[in-house]
Amino acid sequence: MRETFAGLTLHINSNTFFQVHTEQSEAVVQVILDHLKLQGHETVLDAYSGIGTLTLPLARVARHCLGLEVQPEAVEQAQQNAKLNNINNVEFQVGTVEDCLANIELEPDVVLLDPPRKGCEPAVLENLILRKVPRIVYVSCNPATLARDLQQLCHNGPYRLMRVRPADFFPQTAHVECIAFLDCEPNSANP
Repeated sequence: MRETFAGLTLHINSNTFFQVHTEQSEAVVQVILDHLKLQGHETVLDAYSGIGTLTLPLARVARHCLGLEVQPEAVEQAQQNAKLNNINNVEFQVGTVEDCLANIELEPDVVLLDPPRKGCEPAVLENLILRKVPRIVYVSCNPATLARDLQQLCHNGPYRLMRVRPADFFPQTAHVECIAFLDCEPNSANP
């Protein structure tokens, strides 16, 4: 399937994830871009990057983006989508986020987390706390796991929650997406 999304053309296969509410997904991208105000010199790491739905719009305004994704088919599609849209400052790696984070030397300015409903693995949060990445954007489809992970990052780590913005993808249901913005307090001691 071909989809126009956030000014990009994306190829989407049936075996990979894509939000069904395109307009609301585009609004989420815009909220992220408006908050981050990227200047073109930043390095962005997109954990749980899928087919590049969030990575590619950010890559248009960042210096470099790296997407991490466990599903090889999604990484292949993300690479094809980058090529299709002439975005050359992005790369994608196959692997679990916890394994990839443990093995990369990249020092990102921003980490984008968009995990599955179960939230982030503890090793991911521990790695971010040790790295003290300056800014984190956490997109969550489960407020309960978001709260759990924010507890780890903010109360046990060096991060401060700056803002949370809900997005209603499924009106008249209990499901809500949330976008949380965190800044690192660099002088905080590690736990």
